Amino acid sequence: MKKLIWIVTAFLVAALGWLYLAVPNLLRISNSVTVEVPEAAVTRLLLFNGGWKSWWPSEPAGNDVFSYGDVGFRVEKFTNSYVATAIKQGDLTVNGLLNFSAIDKNITVVRWQFDHALSLNPVWRIREYQKARNIERAMKAVLQHFQKFTGNKENIYGIGIEYSKVKDTVVAVISSTSREYPSTNAIYDLINSLLKHTQKMGIDKNGYPMVNVTRLENRQYSIMVAIPVKRKAQNFGNIRFKSLVPGNILIATVNGGKATVDHAMLEMSNYVRDMRHISPAIPFQKFISNRMTEPDTSKWITELYYPIF
Repeated sequence: MKKLIWIVTAFLVAALGWLYLAVPNLLRISNSVTVEVPEAAVTRLLLFNGGWKSWWPSEPAGNDVFSYGDVGFRVEKFTNSYVATAIKQGDLTVNGLLNFSAIDKNITVVRWQFDHALSLNPVWRIREYQKARNIERAMKAVLQHFQKFTGNKENIYGIGIEYSKVKDTVVAVISSTSREYPSTNAIYDLINSLLKHTQKMGIDKNGYPMVNVTRLENRQYSIMVAIPVKRKAQNFGNIRFKSLVPGNILIATVNGGKATVDHAMLEMSNYVRDMRHISPAIPFQKFISNRMTEPDTSKWITELYYPIF
């Protein structure tokens, strides 16, 4: 009987020794993924609450509160370089740090890590270790989802952006200014003026109307409208004929009204900055739909063009 007690005791001592040797007092967990996305784009997705909501694998549980399976995540603080998070599995909560750094112009490494001092109580130590590993698996799954999400630039910018070449190299142009943002009627007055003049001169149009509206420093708006044409002619009044360089250009197609188009143009500008492109000319919109004859703005089709180097 005493021998059995000694054997059991020796086994328990050995098991406890293994537990404290094999499982360190300070558990350090770190996961990382590499994404083919510029650091500036990762910044918008990770350092702002709205960004998290756009890519998180499931619906947010509340403001700054997210979950993956039975693991809860809460954003504690956004800073200029990292996100402090509290991660909970059952009765275990750890403090995680999510940061990122660029390793190339368009490649960023995202890291999520936490340290946790395990309990000295052997029973609690095992439970905390298991829960910490569950948290690690959830962190890894979320990061892998982020990597997959950012693999499609349409997820990041909300629009499909394609590289192309300028095809409309000859245009008739008219410009104007306004104290208020120009109405659809005002823009089409300029379009119709151009069409009337080119038709009178026997010049065929070669594409859809091109429009740029820019707010000036004096709080006025500059409106420039162009029509692609098949040949140049003499300038007439405020109507000019210009040749465009057949350079590189970004193109995106948008369905919706002004607010939708404006947001898409903002995202295209973000893409240009993220990719460190330089724009040699003003961006513009092509009105594919006739906005005067289509009252439903959700049916408006607009192509966005952004010249780049």
